Amino acid sequence: MGKLGESLEKIVKEKKLSYYEVSKATGISQSTLCLYTSNPKNIKIENLIKLAKFLGVSIDRLLCDSPPPELQKKDTILDFKINQIKAIVNETFDKSN
Repeated sequence: MGKLGESLEKIVKEKKLSYYEVSKATGISQSTLCLYTSNPKNIKIENLIKLAKFLGVSIDRLLCDSPPPELQKKDTILDFKINQIKAIVNETFDKSN
């Protein structure tokens, strides 16, 4: 099972959902969902988006087993990147003074 398969399975369990419920809500067949958990190499991007939206997680969260610690506080990836850029700017500014 790849990272997507592991994280999909984990998120579905965390949300106390069945693959039947996920299938009905997303329009992705149960057999396709099971295929994604065992061999996610051929997932369509539109299905990845549907799953992320329905499960209320980022695509990064689906593709990785768990979000990095910096994102576990419900920060968005954009916020995380902005904070990284701010840190670099502050370091550069401090060094120039």
